[in-house]
Amino acid sequence: MASRNIVVSCRKLTGLQVRGFYSDKIIPLPVTYSREFIPANRDHIPTPETAKAWPHLEHLANEIAPQQSCDVGLLIGYNCPQALVPRQVVSGEENQPFAQRTDLGWSVVGYGNPCLDYGDAIGVSHQVIVKQVMPGLQSSSNLTSEVHYVCRTQIKEVVLPADVIKVLESDFVERASEDSHMSQEDLLFLSKMEKGIRLKDDGHYEMPLPFKKGRPNLPDNKVCAIHRLRCLERKLKRNKQYHKDYKTFMDERP
Repeated sequence: MASRNIVVSCRKLTGLQVRGFYSDKIIPLPVTYSREFIPANRDHIPTPETAKAWPHLEHLANEIAPQQSCDVGLLIGYNCPQALVPRQVVSGEENQPFAQRTDLGWSVVGYGNPCLDYGDAIGVSHQVIVKQVMPGLQSSSNLTSEVHYVCRTQIKEVVLPADVIKVLESDFVERASEDSHMSQEDLLFLSKMEKGIRLKDDGHYEMPLPFKKGRPNLPDNKVCAIHRLRCLERKLKRNKQYHKDYKTFMDERP
């Protein structure tokens, strides 16, 4: 309608009402602004001849208002949805115009007559500038004959609760002869694992302890832990090879 930095003189109007050419329903308009010129092309206004030009719309020719010999004086935008909401739609094949009925009457959306060229005097460009650009070619002796690239792929290990059960049961030979169906305790264990297993920031997985009846009150085993630590300390002092292997194993841990 206008450029961004252009000031258009207008007046603010309220209380306007409209109705269709063949309709008695009155539609109140929101706040309306006036201007001296409306850039509209009258050739784009659908007429009964527009509907007759298309087989799927010709039965609506008598429902479309004839074009009036007057200038375009009002444009209704999206701020008045009551006037634009489609009540009925008649469509054809792909890329063909369609008709829609609103509270203002029937209208056709698309070009009117397929045999005529509707030029747009406002929005069509009549000048095309073409410039040929020749790409610069390098000598074949300067082109690189080999290209080396590295594909970096990150692999994330996914541990499922079912895999944890298989690892735990692999220590028991008698489980191989049992039925493959899981017991209720196994299902309860899987449920706890699915809800509680998580990957820590250091790359290790943390799993909840599978208590049967909630978390029990465990006794304080600090004395027992200190006793086992002292036994390990004495064993490391007595056995030099064991101490060396133990230290190597602990140093290799991430």
